[in-house]
Amino acid sequence: MAWLNLDIIEENVKRWLPIMRSWQQIHNNNLRFPRHLPKILKSIVHGYKHDISQLTFKQEVIIQHCLIYQHGLNLKTWKLDKFPACASQLHLLLEPNFHPLH
Repeated sequence: MAWLNLDIIEENVKRWLPIMRSWQQIHNNNLRFPRHLPKILKSIVHGYKHDISQLTFKQEVIIQHCLIYQHGLNLKTWKLDKFPACASQLHLLLEPNFHPLH
C-alpha cells in the first residue's frame, strides 16, 4: 500500500480478512487442480487411494476427457450424479472405451 501512497486502516483489514481467505480458497482449489491432475489420473487408473471429494463438475469433466483420450478408458456413469470421494472407488467404474474417438 505504501507504493500506492495509501494508508492501511486496521479496522478495514479485520473486516476484509475473512473475505480474502474465502476468495483465496476458491482460487487455490482452481490452481491446485492442474498440478495434481496427473496424480489423480494415475490413482484412478491404478486404483490407488486418493481423495477426490472436493472436485468441481468442471474438474470431473476434465478427468473423464483425460481418461477417454489419454488412457482409452470410459466410466460406467449410468445413474452416477457425482464422482465417489476416493479414486479407488472411481477405478471400479472404469471400462475400456469402445466408442470411436472421431
